[in-house]
Amino acid sequence: MGMRMSTTRWVSTVVVAVIIGFVAHFAQGNLQCRARLSLLTKGYLNVELKDPDHSTEGVSPHIFVSKLVYAQKEYLGYIDPYGHFVPKSEQGIDLLREGRIMTCLSALRMICGAIFLIGIMCILMRARRQLVVAHGK
Repeated sequence: MGMRMSTTRWVSTVVVAVIIGFVAHFAQGNLQCRARLSLLTKGYLNVELKDPDHSTEGVSPHIFVSKLVYAQKEYLGYIDPYGHFVPKSEQGIDLLREGRIMTCLSALRMICGAIFLIGIMCILMRARRQLVVAHGK
């Protein structure tokens, strides 16, 4: 009975780790989630995101815009292709900023993947140790 309980706990721990990994991966890959987080860090809580098809008000035509940001019908800025909020006072392309964003996103994905793999390896090593102890007795 004790062996079955530890196996059940081990399987449930692996399932929880896999779910956490998928949620983290989805959050990184979802533009809407990254955009809302970026807006939240800048202090914009109650804003509306609109597709750029409706209006290109205040945006230079050579900038790729994912979403336009409005608060009570007032244009605040736009969301760039990486999910970061760019206020209307900072219009224009900043290649250094774009490079930093790409570097940070790549680093975050690698760190998340490494943490996920380390967690799975720790769980597997613990399960192996429990099996060795259970069979050794």
